Amino acid sequence: VQLRDGKNAIAFSRDVTNIDLNGKTVSGGGSFVVFAEMLEVMIKNSKLAIILSFLSVFIVLIIDFKKISRVFIVSLPLLSGLISLSFIMFLADIKLNFFNIIVIPSVIGIGIDNGVHLYHRFLEEKGQHLKTIFINTGGAIFMTSLTTIIGFSGLAIAQHGGLNSIGKFAILGIGISFAATIG
Repeated sequence: VQLRDGKNAIAFSRDVTNIDLNGKTVSGGGSFVVFAEMLEVMIKNSKLAIILSFLSVFIVLIIDFKKISRVFIVSLPLLSGLISLSFIMFLADIKLNFFNIIVIPSVIGIGIDNGVHLYHRFLEEKGQHLKTIFINTGGAIFMTSLTTIIGFSGLAIAQHGGLNSIGKFAILGIGISFAATIG
């Protein structure tokens, strides 16, 4: 079987982990067993990590802005970005996998960070000078998003399918989060 495929690696690992040889149990080992265990941990914990990311962001926003209405306003770019990302993934037939799912907390963090900076500047300016707010703060969040995208670009050209998937998903998610923030 092709052990680079996560499902095959997990199934094979389970088959060779405990083998009975004449009443003695022996365990198979190797990089595929480590790979399979890593995948199982990621599968088990990925949903919890995403939920905790959202919850942590929400708690920090409540502490920072103290009003649900402001938290909602700041969260709108992130929420619309995630909805857009999901729609684009559906249209382009991009699937979440064992590898790229770990990028979701980063997309959440960067997406909310953009909205927080823009809204804080809006509050500082008391809603005045929108053009200046978008030029100055929009330029700063553009640069932070761009440098993060550039960092993930190295993974997007990797030969390894999993690393490649992480890079492409990060570029797409962070790019859409930025567009949703300034849109």
